[in-house]
Amino acid sequence: MLELLRGQRWEEAERIRSDYMPLEDCRDEISPIRVLHDAVTLAGIADMGPMLPMLSGLDEKSRDRVAPVARRLLEIDRRR
Repeated sequence: MLELLRGQRWEEAERIRSDYMPLEDCRDEISPIRVLHDAVTLAGIADMGPMLPMLSGLDEKSRDRVAPVARRLLEIDRRR
């Protein structure tokens, strides 16, 4: 995306940005750190294990919301 922006390829960069917006919306509404941490596991990329002390993972309702978003983003990335 950075290369697209540097090359002033605005429409292509916007397509990539829009692909990430559902995950960014989850991060904004739930928790930036917890969503990103658990999204890696929920997408099947890697098992991130437990959060650091003083932090907790997503609750079931949040996991149910983030999981399809994370999986879709991984699918989009793999097609690129």
